[in-house]
Order: sequence, then structure tokens, then C-alpha cells
Amino acid sequence: VDAPTRIELLEAFPNPFNSTTQFKYNLPHAMNIELSIYDIDGRRIHVLERGRKNAGNYNVVWQSESINSGCYFVRLTTPFEVKTDKVIKIR
Repeated sequence: VDAPTRIELLEAFPNPFNSTTQFKYNLPHAMNIELSIYDIDGRRIHVLERGRKNAGNYNVVWQSESINSGCYFVRLTTPFEVKTDKVIKIR
């Protein structure tokens, strides 16, 4: 697998989802990150990952049984940029 050349937050899969979805993100070099879920009102409801990560490709699974159906946003925050994607939970 080739080393990533830029910060990427790839589209969630599956999306829409029922109880579980996964997020993939890529980092070109080591940096501090936060990968969080926000509700439609912009409130952070869950932090999936936070801290220093090495360069590489990451895969994070979100178990979302405790939240209601609706639209949510996953946000990857780095010192260099912020990436956001929309996910939809259905029951």
C-alpha cells in the first residue's frame, strides 16, 4: 500500500447505515488529530479518536446503537485542515 500524500477523510461505508458504519482517513505524516461525530445542531456527541497518529491509513468503526435515526457529521480535525462528511442513520 502506498503512503498517503495528503490528509483525506474518505466517504463512510455503508452510508446510509443502520447501527454500524466505518470511516477511513489518511495522514501523510505524524500529527495530532481528532475524529468526532456531530449532530445536525453542531453538537459534538462522540469522539472516535483523539491524539497523535503516525503517517498512514486508518479505519475506525462507529457503533451507533445508542443514537436516534437522522443526519450526522463526521469531522477529522488536524493542525492543517478540517475535513467533514455527512452520514445518515436509518432504522
